[in-house]
Amino acid sequence: MPQPDPKFLELMERLRQAVAARPNDPQGLALLSENEMALGNFRAGWEAQRRLIALKGDRAEAADYTRLGELMTIAAGGLVTADAEAAFAKALDMNPKDGLALFYVGLMMGQNDRPDRAFRLWDASLRASPPEAPWVAEIAQGIETLAWLAGEQDYTRRCRCPRAPRPSRCRPPRAWPPPTVWR
Repeated sequence: MPQPDPKFLELMERLRQAVAARPNDPQGLALLSENEMALGNFRAGWEAQRRLIALKGDRAEAADYTRLGELMTIAAGGLVTADAEAAFAKALDMNPKDGLALFYVGLMMGQNDRPDRAFRLWDASLRASPPEAPWVAEIAQGIETLAWLAGEQDYTRRCRCPRAPRPSRCRPPRAWPPPTVWR
């Protein structure tokens, strides 16, 4: 990671102090989570998000849990851990059409050698997500291979993806998972 601007580091220290002084400030926790992640302090980022969810209590939304799972996955280098899986499960309980949570649970199934489950989840994510969602292009790259691995010989992608080619029949597998998943 590039070295952050010293002024940004000074602001981050002030933000950390402000959150420590006001631990029940949801806006401060949200800012802390986002900026810790930007600095590469991944654990501090997801811990701030977890504290935000605890503070919100019953007002926490599916997107809050999806974000927690995503931050945990980033912190684990792209591996969907058991804690991240629990966060995604909570998000999907609250909103079964959460495209990003579906993407990550599908990624986890692929990581666990379950292309059949991964395919169903990624197909559901494509259907639930807007075409411009960042994970849609990722899914579009690998869905046909995943379909083939899942035994779906006649799969036709039903995607309105702007960067993906038009729907086509499945081809024999390339590499799974798509290389960009492991960035």
